[in-house]
Amino acid sequence: MKGMPTLNQDEKQESRKIRNRQAVYYFARGVAMVAGVFTLAVCLILAADFARVRLSDPMNSPALERLIEESVKNPNDQELQQEIRELDLLARRAFFLSQRFRKIGAWLLAIGLTALLAALKIMRDLRLRLPDPTQWDEAPPVEETIKLTRWHVAAFGGILLLAVAALIIGSPEYVGEMLAETDRSPIMDAPTAAAPLKHPDRAAIMRNWPGFRGPLGNGVAVNSNAPATWSGETGENILWRVETPLPGFSSPVFWDGRLYLTGADADKREVYCIHGDTGELLWSREVTSVPGSPAQAPEVMEDTGYAAPTPAVDGFRVVAMFANGDVAAFDLDGKALWSRNLGLPENSYGYASSPVLHDGLVLIQYDNANDPRVMALNGDTGKTVWETKRPDAQPCWSSPVMAQVGGIPQFICSGSPYVTAYDPADGREYWRVEIEPGEIAPTPAFADGLIFVGHSNIYTAAIDPASAEGAEKIWAGDDLSALLDVASPLAANGRLYIANSGGVLTCANAETGEELWTHEEFSDGFYASPSLMGDRIYLTDMAGVTHVFRDADHWESIAENPLGEECFSSPALIGGRIYLRGKQRLFCIEGGAQNEQLMEEAKARATQQQAEQEQAVQQEATPDEPLF
Repeated sequence: MKGMPTLNQDEKQESRKIRNRQAVYYFARGVAMVAGVFTLAVCLILAADFARVRLSDPMNSPALERLIEESVKNPNDQELQQEIRELDLLARRAFFLSQRFRKIGAWLLAIGLTALLAALKIMRDLRLRLPDPTQWDEAPPVEETIKLTRWHVAAFGGILLLAVAALIIGSPEYVGEMLAETDRSPIMDAPTAAAPLKHPDRAAIMRNWPGFRGPLGNGVAVNSNAPATWSGETGENILWRVETPLPGFSSPVFWDGRLYLTGADADKREVYCIHGDTGELLWSREVTSVPGSPAQAPEVMEDTGYAAPTPAVDGFRVVAMFANGDVAAFDLDGKALWSRNLGLPENSYGYASSPVLHDGLVLIQYDNANDPRVMALNGDTGKTVWETKRPDAQPCWSSPVMAQVGGIPQFICSGSPYVTAYDPADGREYWRVEIEPGEIAPTPAFADGLIFVGHSNIYTAAIDPASAEGAEKIWAGDDLSALLDVASPLAANGRLYIANSGGVLTCANAETGEELWTHEEFSDGFYASPSLMGDRIYLTDMAGVTHVFRDADHWESIAENPLGEECFSSPALIGGRIYLRGKQRLFCIEGGAQNEQLMEEAKARATQQQAEQEQAVQQEATPDEPLF
């Protein structure tokens, strides 16, 4: 302008500062307006969802209640039972979608409020004061500044609007409409059969050895009079021994007189059925032509191999898993039922987690670097019934275990960095307890209401899953002489047994974690897990020597039994026999005269202990004599 002074260098610098303050002020004002509208919109959406849930609670559906009332009147109506299961499944799904919707909404609300408050604070701090245009020949271009900041604010508003749209699209009503249109669930396959899944009763499970570590998954034999002495070198108490066609570290399982076993190498994967009385191979089936199976086998460590997971059997089907992610099911006569691939697992040692059969479902813990998750497959079809992601889980090699917690079945998975329990029916999470991260190989042990977990020589912990304050650790320690690394713990009768690959065995008080005794005079370490039969514990070292010792508060050796070859698998104890897999052969061990003598000695000790207890009770009941 004419007649106005020319700006010097300092004045130009001050002009630029004012221009920058203008830009920031107008941007903050625009952000405050957009954030305010965004926050209000999110509040309204969440309020509407809350009102909808109050009016129509998915977990208290009148339609479901009516069906349940009808099922009480018609307990044999299988179609009605299936309809109830499907409706209950939809109700649970809607509930968890609603919970997820609220969580996302809460995060968006927090983001909107944070942006609003931050913008208001910036506006307050700037307190924009426009310059006097008569003092400058180059007044700051306010209109251009406002125009530019409008574009920035518009971009910010567009991002927030997309977030609101995502929240609306992700609402339970919208998902419900999508499910109704497509008849599919994002985590479940549509039901394919009206008939309920076949599964055995508890009595049948308890008289067999259906999976890894027996009927209860804890290494305790409840239907056995297993021998205490044998020798694979001399043949003492060995009923039969047979070569296994392919190698594997999986343990044998047993159902009604038949053994089931797996073997594999880089090129082949097989399932075997063996006669329990004779060792005769009844059938052998190669797992081949599996949809989605990778063409090349994964790299595995020699200590893991390609057939580390133990198969599971339930009287209707036998299910096997392998290191390449293949899962296959056969009926007990060897007829193929289904097979599928879960994706190539990325584990540094190789996949080793065993499946669990429960109520006709195949429950799988699939923790690996690719896509960690737990899932349930339909035992008749292999289709996914439910799947729950484990985004924080690191690769592990632990097998899951089923436990009755307060009468409620829970599917418990040890992992890094959490031990987690799920509902086996639908995969919803019951609880989780954080543990130290590390390599997890041992399967959890469950006894006397407590769960025992631990990992590679770091520490061992006891968890109370039914604590009044929620599942919590009641003790955790790294000062025990033996810490868990590969072999799973054995918990029974108030004691916890831990054997490690260094050849150290420790017995601790299960309730407190206090060490009771330690025995280190073993020539070899342990990969196989200890098992309990009566008052005797069986623990096989890597050289194939099974150490039999007393379940007691002190070390008491009973026998040492050489197999004649290396052993890394856990035994199956059924009736008067032990089925034990060596590196090359499968052995059937049956009792002899020495075993009968040991049993008589055990009975005599039990009778004596009972008499001593009765005498102690009588003494307590007798009043003290008077002093005078």
